[in-house]
Amino acid sequence: MAFHFRTRQQGISLISLMVGQIISLLVILAMLGLFRAVSRNVFDKDVGMQPRAIQDRQVASALLTAQNMLQGAGFGIASPTVNTNFVLVSGLVLSGAGGTSTLQTTGTTLQTIGSTSATGNAIFWESNPTQSSSTAAWSCQGLVSNPTTGALYWLQAAGGCDPLPANWAAQQWTITRLVADIALPAPVTFAATAVHNSPCWPYGSEMPSATLSAQIGAEKGISNASQNTAGLQIQMNWTTKTGSGSWLSCLPNFST
Repeated sequence: MAFHFRTRQQGISLISLMVGQIISLLVILAMLGLFRAVSRNVFDKDVGMQPRAIQDRQVASALLTAQNMLQGAGFGIASPTVNTNFVLVSGLVLSGAGGTSTLQTTGTTLQTIGSTSATGNAIFWESNPTQSSSTAAWSCQGLVSNPTTGALYWLQAAGGCDPLPANWAAQQWTITRLVADIALPAPVTFAATAVHNSPCWPYGSEMPSATLSAQIGAEKGISNASQNTAGLQIQMNWTTKTGSGSWLSCLPNFST
């Protein structure tokens, strides 16, 4: 009489291998999807965090440079006035990474700065850092926003440019690009307003003199209202991939 015993299968079957393979493929696909999503969120040129951070850092650096330069407008000039020692221009086109160049006046308009806000894409100003009695020794600078590419430029003339309203374009300018082309979805714009000695401090940090007096006391130059007034306000407006922003500051060297 023969006896037959059923032997249990040992090891891994073909079906088990196929099931394991399918599970592994699903895990790999999930990891690839996660990698793609993370890469897009971090490195994508339109919505990525890294390009946005680079853009925000570049814009912040450019605006800080612009603020520092603007605070010197009218310095050392006896009674500087708007539309004479500070002008606003619209329609100016400037391109390139830098170098030296004159400016083209074709299509430009010299805006009149008054009690209502006037806008443009370029501003120019004079200062007298050496306290010279000759206008030929005055310094002449400017900021220009390219209306097409969104690039922002800082300009410095090789010599004086007085009278500024007539000579702003004819100068040989040294051009430095602060914001690269196509870095901003919309170009920077400038808005200028001539105000009658409005309370204001540079860098948008103005505070009523009464508040300062109450908090700090009657310190010279703080409680006196005449020490924190200005006759010219400049507002810069810009847009980045993370949103829009604006910066308002006054130029205390000007009075109206």
